Amino acid sequence: MQTRVVSVRYDAAKGHFDGRVDVQRDGLTFRYPCRVEAPESAPRDWIDDALARQALRMSQSDRSPVTAARPSLGGLLSDLMARLSHPLHARTPVPVRADDPRRPQARLY
Repeated sequence: MQTRVVSVRYDAAKGHFDGRVDVQRDGLTFRYPCRVEAPESAPRDWIDDALARQALRMSQSDRSPVTAARPSLGGLLSDLMARLSHPLHARTPVPVRADDPRRPQARLY
């Protein structure tokens, strides 16, 4: 795998470097956004190395087996049921439309 730092920008308000790093593997190029906390006076080669290491870690985490990442049908159904029964997704008696006569209107005096 080869890496190439495409762009680096320092955010003085937050005190970190933001960069984009290209990782080439299996004949394809993948671009990763990376961030390194360092002072503005940090050496550029150190920043490039830190960004490249972070991109490689992110790239290797993408290479997990597909079967391990695929959830089972039972897991999908239980997740769906949990989301549907969540109180934020439940219907409420409050009307949504502003011109609904059942909705109390604010009175300005």
